[in-house]
Amino acid sequence: MDVWDGNDNEPIIRHGHTLTTSIRFQNALIAIRDNAFKTSPYPVVLSLETHCNLVQQDRMAQILQDILGEMLIDPKIEQVNFFFFSFLNNLFFFKKKEYKIRNNKN
Repeated sequence: MDVWDGNDNEPIIRHGHTLTTSIRFQNALIAIRDNAFKTSPYPVVLSLETHCNLVQQDRMAQILQDILGEMLIDPKIEQVNFFFFSFLNNLFFFKKKEYKIRNNKN
């Protein structure tokens, strides 16, 4: 998901600098949560490309926690034996790629 700064500190998802329609990050997560495990219990990887300022990144973290809550894999579970894949059923985890905000004044 390509996440950008939105209005009113609400991050949006859009495809780069194209003419595609934007969707609120929150609405996308609700749709994913409600439909992700209808046909398979296997874990879902959310790939986030974050183009947001720090305020909206904090908002993203809050939205992830509010919507996915206990369905998010806790990064502190290093000791878990991942050989038992059923442990991961019906859970989400994410990877994140950040982009540095550039100053265009140079």
